[in-house]
Amino acid sequence: MIQRIVAMTATGLLGLLSSTGALALESGFYLGALGAQATLDVDKSEFSGGPTSNYSSTVDDTDTAFGIFAGGQFGRWFAVESQLIDLGKYSEATSVSLTNYFPTAPRNLDVHSRASIEAAAFTLSGILTIPIGEQVAIGLRGGFAVSAAETRYEIVERRGNTIYYQESDDNDAEASDLTATFGVSVEWDPSQHFGMRLEYQRINDVGSEDDDYDGEDFDDEEEHGGYDIDLISLHLVGRF
Repeated sequence: MIQRIVAMTATGLLGLLSSTGALALESGFYLGALGAQATLDVDKSEFSGGPTSNYSSTVDDTDTAFGIFAGGQFGRWFAVESQLIDLGKYSEATSVSLTNYFPTAPRNLDVHSRASIEAAAFTLSGILTIPIGEQVAIGLRGGFAVSAAETRYEIVERRGNTIYYQESDDNDAEASDLTATFGVSVEWDPSQHFGMRLEYQRINDVGSEDDDYDGEDFDDEEEHGGYDIDLISLHLVGRF
């Protein structure tokens, strides 16, 4: 779905802009800022069912992301770019009532849990820039990312109005293993010093391989893999 939206938007921009002539991409350095809608790549259907009819779940898998970037354009066909992005916060909550769990009243056990992840990433990418006319270029991004994700969870079990069991913990943000990022963009440069870019970008395995788990007797990659995050972003580019 995200890829279709990007493709349709890119086609519209190219139709409007490729006929206008002015300045091409030129070698030099650039700085910029971005704002994005970020989406955690999770299957919501996995949270729609439960062990009993008294089960409910909510997933908040989108947030606003923002960041800054800097890069160098080397000729019309290639750029190197670094990004620092606040990827936002995501959460999931569940509630279930286990009926007749206890032999005496109150018999039900109500279980509520909540988990959240807040993340940021630094990326370094190469971008193949393909000029379309003089003002417009397609960009194909491929590179590496290092992320940090702070996770929290809380579980509360109640028997009537009494807390039967409670547990909570948080995992401080640590640098992840090196992961991949890739994307596709359409950039419009109406002047030599200013441009705008619309981009779809994915950052893989955000928060994977947390250092807190190093040394445990299990495969860290499998047990503590991260989350893929998709970004639909608008970049403002200043060139000099």
